[in-house]
Amino acid sequence: LAIAAALEDEHYPIDELILHLANLRAGHRFEVDADLLDRKIDTTGSERLAAACRETYGAVDHEGYLSLGLPVGYGEGAAEVVAALQDGKIAKVLSSQGELGFGPGDVERALIEWLSLLRHLRHAPKVASERWEALKAEAKRQIDLNDRVSPLASLPVLPTSLLQKAPQHGIHRRRTR
Repeated sequence: LAIAAALEDEHYPIDELILHLANLRAGHRFEVDADLLDRKIDTTGSERLAAACRETYGAVDHEGYLSLGLPVGYGEGAAEVVAALQDGKIAKVLSSQGELGFGPGDVERALIEWLSLLRHLRHAPKVASERWEALKAEAKRQIDLNDRVSPLASLPVLPTSLLQKAPQHGIHRRRTR
């Protein structure tokens, strides 16, 4: 719903929207005092996504979809944190963990959630909309820039014979007399 609302705004640049999508699955952890966050990092204007949602849907609640006009799980500020991570300025943000209420694990989760959403966009069906196709292209570009190879990718492939053995449950013991 948030993506649809943002795409309807012809003046909302796709390159800004793609980063602002990090707010969609961020949750409450990144909803910190805007002034405090602004002192630590540059703002990306991610509140524009919230404004597009509220302008389109109003301040309504639809269980499982919208809460006060914003998608459930929306967390203002995650886009700024992801931008700081991309710019190599995340240490500056995390230096005052206690003040902010989120830590390195929350930042990593926000990045993973954002990249996951971008992968969904990249593989979404084609639609006869220039802005939709531009969003998909920008999602692919951001994935190429930010995606990391999993450390598990270098593990050897297990032989089929090991994968097909039935598990043996139980404790085997020898009788002694």
